[in-house]
Amino acid sequence: HAAGSSAYSNGWVKAVARGSSGLLVAVGAAPLVTTGYPRAAIWTSGDDGATWTRVTGLSSDTIPLGEWHDVTASGSGFVVVGNLPAKDAYGDTNGHAAAMVSTDGTHWTRSSPVGGANWTFMGGVVAGGPGLIAWGGTANSSDAITLVAKVWTSTDGKAWTLVPQARDWHNPDG
Repeated sequence: HAAGSSAYSNGWVKAVARGSSGLLVAVGAAPLVTTGYPRAAIWTSGDDGATWTRVTGLSSDTIPLGEWHDVTASGSGFVVVGNLPAKDAYGDTNGHAAAMVSTDGTHWTRSSPVGGANWTFMGGVVAGGPGLIAWGGTANSSDAITLVAKVWTSTDGKAWTLVPQARDWHNPDG
């Protein structure tokens, strides 16, 4: 948890990565002071996790109910992935896959719109191949127990390409 004992009121951390400079970057969600709804959140620590500072002023700060799911350090800095709901976040939408990049962990730029992102989330990201690989999925609106898996690739984290879908995955616990 980012602070306190209540995950919803104070936030939660989903992943942490260490950059080449030793900086730790953590991602998850936490409300801003002005609202109780959680927002996608990024924190940094330059002292091996003894203290954390939330990065503010991000474009994702204005979108309620967003969440960053993963972070990875790459040769050019950091990449975070998650989902940021559409403007009708209180309606039927589950959000849209999203990513941000940073060279230093404190200044972040939203990636270009992620292809195949409607009703989708990016759940993880790793450095691999000639750049980055991210994965996630989306619920099939006609069959609640079918997950349509998604995989994206990027050379720099700024632009993402959706890998063509091979087949639907059926949840055996469905």
